[in-house]
Amino acid sequence: GQAYDGDNIGVSGKVDTRRTVETTTVAQAEGAIEGVWSDYMVASPFATAFKYSRFDATEAKPRDVSKLSGKKTPMPATAYSVGASDLPEMV
Repeated sequence: GQAYDGDNIGVSGKVDTRRTVETTTVAQAEGAIEGVWSDYMVASPFATAFKYSRFDATEAKPRDVSKLSGKKTPMPATAYSVGASDLPEMV
């Protein structure tokens, strides 16, 4: 997710406050995800297709953080990212 999308910004969405042993989820990450929770529903347990899926994509732009309403936290200057191209070549 957010850690690897290349925009160097974390977004915290709405979370539930657990008050009892049994709880009903209402937050659904509002503010941190594109669209709404139902946009992420899949047709079956092993399906990969949904509105924002990147499963079969060969490339994808980072999400548009300006469209998210959650609290934004920039990645610290001392942090760095590592991608697959940084790994040694496997022979």
